[in-house]
Amino acid sequence: MIVRDEEDILAINLKHHLRVVDRILVIDNGSTDSTPGILRHFARRHPQLQWTTDDGEYLQAKMLTALAQQAYGEGADWVVSIDADEFWRTSTSEPLGVLLSRIPDDVGALQVPVINYVQVRWVDRRTRRSLLTMTRRSPSPVGPPESAAGLVELHHVSYVEAEYAPKLICRTGEDLAIGLGNHHATGIAGSVVTTEDIVCMHAPLRARENLLMRAASGHRVENADFGEGTAWQPRRWASLDTEQLDAEWRANSYDDLALDVYGFEHEVVIDTQLRDTVLPHFSMWDRGVASLAWRRNQRALAASRR
Repeated sequence: MIVRDEEDILAINLKHHLRVVDRILVIDNGSTDSTPGILRHFARRHPQLQWTTDDGEYLQAKMLTALAQQAYGEGADWVVSIDADEFWRTSTSEPLGVLLSRIPDDVGALQVPVINYVQVRWVDRRTRRSLLTMTRRSPSPVGPPESAAGLVELHHVSYVEAEYAPKLICRTGEDLAIGLGNHHATGIAGSVVTTEDIVCMHAPLRARENLLMRAASGHRVENADFGEGTAWQPRRWASLDTEQLDAEWRANSYDDLALDVYGFEHEVVIDTQLRDTVLPHFSMWDRGVASLAWRRNQRALAASRR
């Protein structure tokens, strides 16, 4: 993992993945919030978590490859690059390690589908509880992924509706190099096979504040690691003014069962898989607070319609 200013979601992410994988290697890339403290707290209690800091440029592919090579040197069979807003799990009853142990030796990587989950519009501030209200998604993502940038730029779809390129779980090897976003890699030792037995649940915009933060940090991709045509969404958000960012939040958040995609309603459907996956990692207090906020805002929505 590479993390930066992820205090609202990192603890839940680590709690989940410490039950899924054998070891977690993390680079903190210049956080200014409580992210380092969270990593320090978990590392003291979980020896399988190791973290370091690198306050330099956001050289994503270079850092991910270094972590993959470290994992290989420590005896790992498989490696997956996980973002702080991603939650990986199997879609079967098998643990991930058991599933991977049955993969034929001639398979070097698995392509895993990514599901974008959508936040309800009244969530302004980022908190750990924001995941509990991300219970919607697009009924049918619009693609292919290569067309996403153009479709969003032309306001045909929103970012959360566009089909997301699959991500990889790779068999380790001395030549493995992880590409930008973990959507591709070189030096893969075998064929690449698509699987539906593993899923990556993605919670990119958990609050309006997250969108504003991502727009403010879009300059981080202006370096040698990100070539022309890459990181199109951070670059796009960084170019928007306040009014345009307000429209962007409406396009990527739902009000009841629809997005406001630049003046047009686009349907979303109920999908509680992300919430159900993270729910065991929340206290009863957090669950109660999230439930009360949900009911209060649903009543306000109903009153506004009357």
